[in-house]
Amino acid sequence: MKDKLLKILFFIFISSVLIANIFAKDKTFSQNENRVLEELPKFSFFSLKNGDFTKKFEAYCKDQFIMKDALVGARSRLDYALGKREFNGVYIGTDKNYYEKYIYDANKVNKFIKYINDIDVKNKFIAICPDKGEVYRENLPKGATFSDETMVLNRYKNEIKGNYIDLYKLMMDHKEEYIFYKSDHHWREGAYLAYKDIAKSMGLDEMKTIEKVTCENFRGSLDSKSSYYNSALDEILFYLPINYDEIKVKGDDKDIKVLNKDEFKNKDKYKALFSGNYGLVEISGNEASSKTLLIIKDSFANAVASLFTNDFKTIYMIDKRFFNQNINDFVHEKEIDTCLVLGSVNGLN
Repeated sequence: MKDKLLKILFFIFISSVLIANIFAKDKTFSQNENRVLEELPKFSFFSLKNGDFTKKFEAYCKDQFIMKDALVGARSRLDYALGKREFNGVYIGTDKNYYEKYIYDANKVNKFIKYINDIDVKNKFIAICPDKGEVYRENLPKGATFSDETMVLNRYKNEIKGNYIDLYKLMMDHKEEYIFYKSDHHWREGAYLAYKDIAKSMGLDEMKTIEKVTCENFRGSLDSKSSYYNSALDEILFYLPINYDEIKVKGDDKDIKVLNKDEFKNKDKYKALFSGNYGLVEISGNEASSKTLLIIKDSFANAVASLFTNDFKTIYMIDKRFFNQNINDFVHEKEIDTCLVLGSVNGLN
């Protein structure tokens, strides 16, 4: 009798889930995974025959399954309780902060060094930040795989022709401060510390009219990537020019803002800076200046770039992952004489 009752209850549960999935409204975007979800594919006999419909329908079912995030999170928490500490390339540290794995790839590093050395500018500055896992290596879980970034940074220092700015020493000197987010790979207070060091190295006056922009309840990119949705809450902190809302910005020829506060409503709040990443971002700065700055960047630079608007007429940010134009053709066309390489070891690779 008891077995029969259990079977009936299980059947009711499965039936309820199936019915709920049928009538539930499809989602278009996953905040946790930070990606567009699969839509119901259009049926045709041709797509069924070649297997395309079956693949897309399976992906659609996985994406739209009701309570997916709760189930994935519960599975990850169970794995954590059983001793697992790596989730999708993200380590849960002994301090409960999240650290993205870094694996050295000599080929990628060689290509990056050549790319930067080939840029034809008069002045070149290299400011590359170690990743959080390098700064807080002692907090990585036992047995974690994390390549030595100091070796990579030394290669950049010795092999890239230009003025090297030592952000490793800077981060290590301030590691007791809130320099990185707990659940995200980006720098927090570290961004402003880096700006001050870079400005000094470039012979620029430090911007004085700065506004601190904050936003609470932030769970970052590593919380999403790990699927272990249990990180401590962060507070977003951006240092921006006091007139940031008046600065004209274009991202791939589209009008954008230095800070898009609408993104604060979403999970990926760091994306509020320049609305994410573009191949080319053009920032209008000080009309009285005759200087132009090129920043070769990853998303770390988004927290720093606007602070140079007093010093340069125009700032161009290039993310080489999405930029297809010949870099020197661009440099010569825009008459750029100063280049800043700004980002993290992992991000720039």
